Amino acid sequence: MENERSPRFDRCQRCQRCTMRTVLCLCPEFPDFSAVTTQLVLIIHYKELLTTTNTGRLAAAAWPHGKMIVRGLRKELNPAADTEPLSDLVSPSRQPLLLFPSPESVELTPEWASQFDRPFTLIVPDGSWRQAKRIGRREPTLAGIPHVKLTAGAPSKYHLRNEPNLESVCTIEAIARAMGVLEGPAVQSALEDLFQKMVDRHLWGRGIKSKKECLGGIPEAAVQAALKSGNRNRNGNPN
Repeated sequence: MENERSPRFDRCQRCQRCTMRTVLCLCPEFPDFSAVTTQLVLIIHYKELLTTTNTGRLAAAAWPHGKMIVRGLRKELNPAADTEPLSDLVSPSRQPLLLFPSPESVELTPEWASQFDRPFTLIVPDGSWRQAKRIGRREPTLAGIPHVKLTAGAPSKYHLRNEPNLESVCTIEAIARAMGVLEGPAVQSALEDLFQKMVDRHLWGRGIKSKKECLGGIPEAAVQAALKSGNRNRNGNPN
């Protein structure tokens, strides 16, 4: 481990869009997804709003057709949340898909997706496995919508939380792989790179990675904040 301690940033100074600390903001790193046609709807459990390592919110923020709908918290306690009913999002002009590995799920492949002649709306529950299952069961609008799951792929690169099993991937990884089918491999790669930058910046902030090891580097503002806080590595250089 090169870094002895993590930068002491003000935890309250966070970007409202990407949720990263402002000095580590990822918004300038958002890819250009202006050509995509798939809509992304993230149904997020309210407890995930409290975690700084949630990845679904990052995907929804970066996606031009992204929607985030909060569930599990009464509206009067969270008036700023997007509580738009799913019935307003699922229109006849789009083919909705629910991304969740339920018993009735089919593998999402280019061949299977080619049967539809409408742009897609990808609906993704975001929370623990138990919370995600409840979202799928408790949303009446989701009844009858095809459930899709990912084909087996590479192990997760999410090193910020423990996944329930080796086959699990985090939300943005799942979204990236699904969009790779629906929108093409370049879109998948761009989302995965954004995700890797998020992970790297968190690990840099924890003192686990050096800035040279981080994809895309670390913003100069963050380096200066680390210097100001007195956070240097063993060689006397900023992290």
